[in-house]
Amino acid sequence: MAMTRFLGVQGLLSRTFLGTSVARVTSTPVQVQCVRMMSEQNITITPPKEKKDEDKETMRKRLLYQSRKRGIRENDLIFSTYASKYLDTMQGDELKAYDVILNDHDNEWDMFYWLTGQSPLPEYLEQNKVMQELVEYTRNRSKEVRVSMPPLNHE
Repeated sequence: MAMTRFLGVQGLLSRTFLGTSVARVTSTPVQVQCVRMMSEQNITITPPKEKKDEDKETMRKRLLYQSRKRGIRENDLIFSTYASKYLDTMQGDELKAYDVILNDHDNEWDMFYWLTGQSPLPEYLEQNKVMQELVEYTRNRSKEVRVSMPPLNHE
């Protein structure tokens, strides 16, 4: 059984396997290179291909699904209610920015701490307008009740 700790998109991924070596992964925009520290073997992992031919409606549906399935309930509620309220009005660059937020980081607790202001945003999200809107949305200054995910509208 492996224990995994993600330290960010441009950071390190460390895995400790019981009775074996430690692997370190560094992430670059082009590829993820995994180096086994003890055996000195290089393993290249190709990241998912960009969905260049994805139309806006397909992208919205994918992002809506991904907003509801984050891995921890706290983020499910934040992202699903935000997507329900704003996703239909988002256009090109905003959809891409939201896609980056949902898919360019794997640690959901980091994301939760960023959204709630408990940790500073990483450099790659500081200038992301949608992330700034999400942080403000998470503050919930209007005291909306957000205790369940909104229903899906099946069309």
